[in-house]
Amino acid sequence: KLEAKKAEKKGEPAKSEPAKAEEKRPAEKKGEEKKAEDKKAEGGAGPEPMDPLKVLEWRDLSPKQRALFDVLSGRLPVFLYCERAMDVAHAIEIARSQGFLSRTTLVIGAECWKAADEIKAAGVGVVLPVDFVHTEEDPLTRKEKKTALPKIFAAKGIPFALSAVSRGAILERSLLLRGASAVAHGLDEQAALRAITLEPARMLGLGDTHGSIEVGKMATLLVLSGEPFRSGTWVEEVILDGAHVYSRAKDDRLQRLTGDSKDGGR
Repeated sequence: KLEAKKAEKKGEPAKSEPAKAEEKRPAEKKGEEKKAEDKKAEGGAGPEPMDPLKVLEWRDLSPKQRALFDVLSGRLPVFLYCERAMDVAHAIEIARSQGFLSRTTLVIGAECWKAADEIKAAGVGVVLPVDFVHTEEDPLTRKEKKTALPKIFAAKGIPFALSAVSRGAILERSLLLRGASAVAHGLDEQAALRAITLEPARMLGLGDTHGSIEVGKMATLLVLSGEPFRSGTWVEEVILDGAHVYSRAKDDRLQRLTGDSKDGGR
């Protein structure tokens, strides 16, 4: 009533209660918006997204998840299998997008030598198949064409390791014989030796401690009687982590087999 009388004195029409509420609402809304803006300014752009690697607890992970956790956190090297040449580009893209390309080694099939330029550009190494000679038939001449992978990758300067199997023919079970086979297919002997020693150690993340004879590295050595890949070369001594575990001179069984024992091989 007092407001109505004041309005009458001023010559203005009196405002009803709903009209007063409508005037208050925009002001209240602006006040709420201002508070929201102030709160946003104080907290910046809001909380940053959580990194699951920093939140997850090791004990809460399954064995498979732990392996993946170690890969993503940079603790494990990564080996990606590529059976065909077309698989190489996909493997490289996966490794690059997930941030572990620098720790990736491609385990390839014989056909993948055709993607050697892509592998070279990505800067990754490869593990060659046991049967590292790729054979294909020329569609026009019907003649077989054979390509030795070790020589191809060595020529392009791509790090590679030779592989062996735990079962099968002796030629496939011995890394020394795999190296000798690579030499027979045109690979340099020093490159073949690196492919069964230093390169595999580096791919496994052990290059600082294994793979070559250097001061400060683990003393795990083979002492041979001659060149590693020559026929007639014997293993004379084996040293494992600094411990002398084998000596040919003390191998009575071998001496009996070769007829070098004092009892004439009986």
